[in-house]
Amino acid sequence: MSEQSKIPNPKSKIPVRPTGLLLGVLLLGVGLLLCAVFNPSTVKSESVAIHTDAGGQLVARLYTPKTAPAPHPVMVLMHGTSASKEVMSPLAVELARHGIAAIAFDFGGFGESYPRAADSAAMENLDRNNQADARAVLAYVRSNKATFDSRRTGIAGHSMGARTALALAQADRQLRATIMLGMSGTASPTVPKNLFAGVGLYEQLNPPQEARSMIQQATGTNPGNFAAGTARMLAVSPTADHVIEPYDPFLIGQAVRWAQLALDVPSGNLPPVVPPYILGLLLTQAGGLATGVFMFLRAGAPVVHPQARQLYRGFAVFAIVALASAVWGLGSSGAGPSRGASTVLQFCLALLLVTNYALRSPEKFTPAVRVFCLYSIVCLEIFALPALLGGTGEILAHPASAAGLPQFLLQWPVFLVYNYSHLVKLAFFPAYSLKLQFSWLFVSLMWLEVIWPGMILTGLESAAVKVVWQLRRPLSFTCTGRISRRRGALLAVLVLVLAGILYLRSKEGLLSLAASNAALTLQMVGQMLLLPVVAIVFVVRSGWFRRLERRCLR
Repeated sequence: MSEQSKIPNPKSKIPVRPTGLLLGVLLLGVGLLLCAVFNPSTVKSESVAIHTDAGGQLVARLYTPKTAPAPHPVMVLMHGTSASKEVMSPLAVELARHGIAAIAFDFGGFGESYPRAADSAAMENLDRNNQADARAVLAYVRSNKATFDSRRTGIAGHSMGARTALALAQADRQLRATIMLGMSGTASPTVPKNLFAGVGLYEQLNPPQEARSMIQQATGTNPGNFAAGTARMLAVSPTADHVIEPYDPFLIGQAVRWAQLALDVPSGNLPPVVPPYILGLLLTQAGGLATGVFMFLRAGAPVVHPQARQLYRGFAVFAIVALASAVWGLGSSGAGPSRGASTVLQFCLALLLVTNYALRSPEKFTPAVRVFCLYSIVCLEIFALPALLGGTGEILAHPASAAGLPQFLLQWPVFLVYNYSHLVKLAFFPAYSLKLQFSWLFVSLMWLEVIWPGMILTGLESAAVKVVWQLRRPLSFTCTGRISRRRGALLAVLVLVLAGILYLRSKEGLLSLAASNAALTLQMVGQMLLLPVVAIVFVVRSGWFRRLERRCLR
């Protein structure tokens, strides 16, 4: 794109209609209303630091009920691979609302906790280190007798965390409840105590049949009871897959009810508030972003002279950076909560990126938003295909479970976006609970947008256009054996991306898990990588999608 095309005609005004601003205000209002109505005000939460025997620091989040006197029965919650303690916060909040304290923490090498050595990625080292971290948290719980009732303690986890929970509950007979989400294993009729297995019908990695086999093996001939610790239960949610199991209202409700029975807590049947609260948070952020951008656009509409337009763009950058600086000062000095400051700073970065792009290319901002939404919806639905395929067998065996498919398709994108937004936050802020710490990525993005406003999103847009153009080129197969310079560069970039993915997965221990099961590896590669890529290429090349794209660009 030439520089002349970036500067609007000085005789024309910025083409801004009130529709975008009204929509942003509407989303913001609905989001704030949901947050107010479903705010878990009866729960107190605070961040704590727990030290391991090896000298590492675990960062945890403690949730306690305000309406029940201490000491509280307590559940220790553990996250899965490529996740953090925030994944377990919905279950923690609902437990606290029902009279059970909960403490969710980051394993070493994940989230905000201490870094681990490179050799910790091996599966045996990963399991050993995770169990050591969990024992440190249990020791913290049992040493705080004024807050926690050590006689009524349980453990829960999702995916990798469920694997750790099972191993720890088998060794520690004082734990009275064991809750596993999205994971199976080996259990006996008496060990561990009061075992609950929750799995999504669309589970990609640990299908319901494996969890069903574990529960059948652990049940034995006796029905079991909570007093003896031999109660067993399997819950298959018709509205969840592996990623969103910790957010699924059905599994959360079943897990809370199980913890109440196992820990001898008076039962209550409060409707869940976390799922609509999560929706409210996302709508508030989207509405606030849209409102802020369109307010800057409308305020700049009367500015038509190129030099004055440039000054106005500088003013917009200054205003957003000044807000971010003030929030950073409050969060880093302790005058304000660091967790809230990190969220606002993340919002300020998004506002800076989108506002700079909108002011740089106001005439194509609205079409670009429409195209972005179109591609986002298509990609989200396509990446749900592996989950839908994984649930086919269960639906054929239990046709009534298909009734939950509409809810799954509606809540899956919401919880998926919320889940990965925490990973983005960790990429920007390696520490935000006990202190506020920036990453080089966050600082680099802010400086780039200050020095060259609009460069980042404009560059991403240009790259996306080139990728789509390449995907739509006619397929041709040649045997010349020569690779052009452009294709060689593209191949090099793909190799670097693949190397980065393999490096991250090796640190998380997934490669060791995949290497131990060749069938699982082929299934994961086929369903979770090749299938979505082929589907995206097919959709992008189809005529009906290109017609939708042209309508969005008008």
